[in-house]
Amino acid sequence: AKAKRPASKPKASSKSAPKGSKKPAQAPKPSPATAKPSIPYKPAPPPPPPPLATPKPPSPEAVSAFELGMAELQRHNYAAARTTFLSILDRFPTEGFLADRARVYLQLADRELQKRPATGGTVEERLTAATAALNNNDEAEAARLAESAFRDDPSQDLAAYLLAIVAARQGRTDEALAHIKTAIRINPESRLQARQDEEFDVLLDLDEFHTLTEAPPAPAASAPLKKPLKRGR
Repeated sequence: AKAKRPASKPKASSKSAPKGSKKPAQAPKPSPATAKPSIPYKPAPPPPPPPLATPKPPSPEAVSAFELGMAELQRHNYAAARTTFLSILDRFPTEGFLADRARVYLQLADRELQKRPATGGTVEERLTAATAALNNNDEAEAARLAESAFRDDPSQDLAAYLLAIVAARQGRTDEALAHIKTAIRINPESRLQARQDEEFDVLLDLDEFHTLTEAPPAPAASAPLKKPLKRGR
């Protein structure tokens, strides 16, 4: 007789458990300590600003005018410097940095002009003050005082001589020669002084300077007058 197979065990059903049965235990939720921290939201950075435009260089005319004003300042000619800087602000108001510097030096010229005393004193006192200003390399003040003295007394050869020195220092050779000529006309002894004065070394290459300062030729001796011959009768 054939042997009987043992009865197979019934397979577990995959269907959901009937109502009333217990649900399987779920995995515990992570505690806040172990939870992954959230990353805060960061807005995107703003775009970079556009590059600044390259500043426009100042015009050659404005630069030339500014250099002229600075040259007048270095000569202590504050009145001329003030006029030049005012002209820059009037003609070139949009020059930016150059106009700003012109305003600064304009204020400097104004302050120096306010320090200057008004022209006064005798002619001799003004010429003494002009000589002192020239020794202090203040050509503008020396010229101002010498011109004032010469206006009041055109016979002052020293005033013309001082004006010649100022012009020679500033490279105005034509004016220097004209003032030397005036000084010699008033006082011929100025000829020798000018020829030996180092202030006029800048004029040594000019023929007119040597012509002015050379010693005049000695006057020729006058021949004795001849008596007219008597005519015979």
